[in-house]
Amino acid sequence: MADLSSLIARLEKAEGPSRELDTEIAIALGVIPGRDWWSMDYIKSGILGRYTSSIDAAVSLANRVLPGWFWRCGSTPLFPNGWAHVSRYHADHCDRQDEASCADGKAANVAIALVLATLRALQQKGSSNE
Repeated sequence: MADLSSLIARLEKAEGPSRELDTEIAIALGVIPGRDWWSMDYIKSGILGRYTSSIDAAVSLANRVLPGWFWRCGSTPLFPNGWAHVSRYHADHCDRQDEASCADGKAANVAIALVLATLRALQQKGSSNE
């Protein structure tokens, strides 16, 4: 899997939905092949999801790349734009046993926060070779 660090950094700075980031996410996670994605077939088929604007698309992506993992997301007075948490073992918390298998995201909206948490979990998972 590609190094996700630069994509994570861009998502952290994102001020809102971005089709450019949607494309980068799809390429990095192998949803669409490389840079030759610019085909109306991909756009019409819905393969290129609106990961940075649609919670449904972000959830679908999380379930695709982290099958069987738990996720939670939303907004609160502390994080009015959006927050997310993904975990391999428990949806509600991250304890010592689970520390290497969970990640959080706080971002401009809930969809971006969930994508951010998903990418961070993938990055951790890849570095621990689980």
